[in-house]
Amino acid sequence: MMRVGAVDPGKRHNAYAVAENGALCLCGLWQDESARELFYKTNALQLDRLVIEKPRVYAGKAKGDNNDLIEVSIRAGAIGAGCEMTLFVVPSRWKGQKSKTVTRKQAKAELSVAELAIVERKLSSLPSKRHNDVWDAIGILLWGLGRLGK
Repeated sequence: MMRVGAVDPGKRHNAYAVAENGALCLCGLWQDESARELFYKTNALQLDRLVIEKPRVYAGKAKGDNNDLIEVSIRAGAIGAGCEMTLFVVPSRWKGQKSKTVTRKQAKAELSVAELAIVERKLSSLPSKRHNDVWDAIGILLWGLGRLGK
């Protein structure tokens, strides 16, 4: 059984998605976790491969304090250390210049009925403002599996 994971890292909210043998089986959100806790949580997923969105600053498009990106990078590094085979991917590589709305629609279209039920069940337990984070993790996962952007 091959387990692949993906993470959309954040300063306080880290969204994740996991697939077994190419099918989404788990998704969710880690909130307010220390870098150490994120390492252990990632390691507990027993992933064979992990894809993480690489934190990025775009010239002239800073949202908030650029120092926050340092915190995101620390968390992304801790998460990445939790899996032996980790790939960091910049947003433009996995989703191009597409908006979150377009990327979400593409990801949703790629999911089976069973996979979509897993996502909907998880999202129903999360605040709506965190849904985009989870959808980004799912998009990163699908890209890592070769199922997004065909």
